[in-house]
Amino acid sequence: MAVQKIEVAALNIVASPHPKGVYREILSAIANKEVTLWGSDRGKITEFQEMEDKPNLLYGRVLVWGEIDKDGKWLNKNKNIEATPEEKQKIAKAIPEDYEPNFRSFYFVFIEDKHRLIFESKNELDQHFAPSRAERMFQRLFDRHLPDSASAVDVTAIPEDETLEAIFAIPKLRRLEIFVKRPNADDSADAEQRILNRMERQSAGGLKTELTKAPKKKSLTPDNGTKSMAAVAAAGNGHVTGEGKDAKGKKVFESTKEHPKIRPVEVEGASSFAAFLSALRFFS
Repeated sequence: MAVQKIEVAALNIVASPHPKGVYREILSAIANKEVTLWGSDRGKITEFQEMEDKPNLLYGRVLVWGEIDKDGKWLNKNKNIEATPEEKQKIAKAIPEDYEPNFRSFYFVFIEDKHRLIFESKNELDQHFAPSRAERMFQRLFDRHLPDSASAVDVTAIPEDETLEAIFAIPKLRRLEIFVKRPNADDSADAEQRILNRMERQSAGGLKTELTKAPKKKSLTPDNGTKSMAAVAAAGNGHVTGEGKDAKGKKVFESTKEHPKIRPVEVEGASSFAAFLSALRFFS
């Protein structure tokens, strides 16, 4: 019998400003609010609950389904023609308002003190919820369903740890782009605090740096300041992209956006929730 596995990924969620309790407030504000994801798919999250023994862990579910367009065109497969208005009316009446097809469910846990949301990117039914789509969904929920008085919120999928190393290891690095969103002021790293202070002085919500190789130079040689900024971005506060050529002259493109951190976990027993919780160690 094949071993059943789920896959787990993470989002960094940063609220600015972030007074005590802000993350609970913004998650409650978007709970049970719907957004379009892609195509006919829509999604929402449930209200979170505290873990009994770990109140800083807030858990819930991401719910995804396909929305039926009752007003759109319907196909009569037996006749290979469009359904008549009368037939469409019968179909619409037969579908209860509170039911939707193609339902998928994925666990999530929000680590409050780390402002990281860990989620199933593949559940026990082998259904997928890609990190890029999770990032888009949560960003849309915050953008569209938080009140105007709420903190600004940025969402970023956590990339693989080795991606930044791969970018700086490109033998002939011709272009380097770094985009940093506002990091969390509670994060203790000096580099993050310096970048945040710089943004606040200029009323900026993001900071973009782009380096291109000088003519007749073999490769870019990023200094410590550039590498430090890239490390902040790659920690879930933006993205880093590098372009160049390898030793044989073949084009190379690397981006933290294309390499999300995903960890497989074996499922033991009837429920995958325990396996999901065991994966928190990879992201905390």
